[in-house]
Amino acid sequence: MTSQDGSVRHLGDSVTGDGKGDNEVVSIDFTRVPAVVDRIVLLVTCHTGQSSAEIENPFYRLVDARDGTELLRHDLSLYAASGFVLAVLVRGEHGWQLREIADTVNAQHPVEAVPQVGRYLACAVTHPPASSVVPESLFR
Repeated sequence: MTSQDGSVRHLGDSVTGDGKGDNEVVSIDFTRVPAVVDRIVLLVTCHTGQSSAEIENPFYRLVDARDGTELLRHDLSLYAASGFVLAVLVRGEHGWQLREIADTVNAQHPVEAVPQVGRYLACAVTHPPASSVVPESLFR
């Protein structure tokens, strides 16, 4: 699945967890995100309603696709929720800035999570360390 502007791509869902590498990948091309978008909430949900504690080896990671640098990683096996807010990306004067949230939501689909994540849209990232500035490149 790809957003209409081509900035966000979901590369498929592995429901079995078989195979090498990441089971699900979502990539963001920040150069294609429309200028009116200044916040992006990153979240994961389990469409079956299982909690992450019921899934084998559940984790997320955010990776700079240019060089494979892992920006965030979190083990989800400790949480009894069907969804998890990873982070918020905020567009600032120096590019996109990353703020880790690491909070649970109860949702089987991202649309169900909207009322629960609205509070993160108001968040700001003030004077972030240089390492939290996300390059204007593909990010997965």
